[in-house]
Amino acid sequence: GQPVLPKAPPRRYYGNSLGGIMGSVFMSLSTDTTHGVLGVPGGPFGILLPRSKDFAALFDIIRLRYDNSLARISMMSAIQEQFTYLEPGGYVNHLWKDPLPNTPQHSVLIHYGQGDAQVNWVAAEWLGRSIGGMRAFDGTMRVRNCTLFGFEFVDNSAKLNGTDGGLMQGYYFDVPAENIPLENLPCASATDTHGKTRRTAHAMEQTRVFFEQDVIYNPCGGACHEQP
Repeated sequence: GQPVLPKAPPRRYYGNSLGGIMGSVFMSLSTDTTHGVLGVPGGPFGILLPRSKDFAALFDIIRLRYDNSLARISMMSAIQEQFTYLEPGGYVNHLWKDPLPNTPQHSVLIHYGQGDAQVNWVAAEWLGRSIGGMRAFDGTMRVRNCTLFGFEFVDNSAKLNGTDGGLMQGYYFDVPAENIPLENLPCASATDTHGKTRRTAHAMEQTRVFFEQDVIYNPCGGACHEQP
C-alpha cells in the first residue's frame, strides 16, 4: 500500500512583466497553486498603458485622432470596461480576500522597481492594494516620497508566514527624480529599470525563501537600494 512515486512538491508561480500582470489573474483562478511571485506587475490596463513606453507609438496615433486630453482619457476609461474581462482589474479581488468557490486563498510577493518605464510603479501599487491582505516592510521604498498607503506595515526584521498573506517589496535604483514623472506619463526610457528588479540578488533570495520555506522576510533589512 505504499505510493510508488514520491509526493510532488507544491506548485509555485513565477512571472515577470506581462507574466506578472496576467500572473495575478492566474493566481486568482488557480485551484492548486497557492504561492506566487509577481515581478514588475500592475493593473488595470487603463492605468498601465498611458504610463508605458511600449504604448507610446500607438498613443501617438490616438493623439492624432483625439487631440483633446480629456477625450483621450475618457476613451481609455471606456476601453477599460472591455479589458476587465481578461485582466487584473476583473479578478484580483478574488486572489486573497474573496476567493472563488472551491478555490483557496493565494499569497503573492509583488516586486516593483523605481524608474520602470514599461510597467509603472503606480500600477504595481494599485495591484497590491486591490488584492487586499498585503503587507509592506517599514523600509519599503517610497517612489518620489509619495505616501504608500493601503498596506499593513511590519518591522524590517520580521519573518512572516507566507500563508498569512502577501507582501509588496520595492527596489530603488537611484533613478533621478525628474525621470519619474508623477503625471500620467512613462518614466524615462534612458533609465528604464524594467529588467533589473528580477536580477537583483535580494529579489532572487526573497523568492527562494518564500517558495522553499513559506517565509517572507526583508532581504535588504530596510529599503532595497540596488546598483543602477
